[in-house]
Amino acid sequence: MKFNWGTGIFIVIVLFLTVCAAFIIFALNQDINLIHKDYYEKGVDYSDQLDVINRSEAFKDKISAQVSPNGISVKIDSLVASKIDSGLIYLY
Repeated sequence: MKFNWGTGIFIVIVLFLTVCAAFIIFALNQDINLIHKDYYEKGVDYSDQLDVINRSEAFKDKISAQVSPNGISVKIDSLVASKIDSGLIYLY
């Protein structure tokens, strides 16, 4: 077989197409974890969580809890306590 410029171009094109096909097969077999079927609901839930964190940032130093052998003591600043009508404390 005689090796000339036509044979070289053919080999380069075949190698290029082989690499492209291998990459496409590799890309199609990858698991995509960043996309959810309910991505809008997850975004709304994340926004709600950020809103809760931002609203509670002002009360970070005004509410504290202490655990003692006798039980749990929750201390609330008097200015904050005067604005609270009722509330619930959840223990996890």
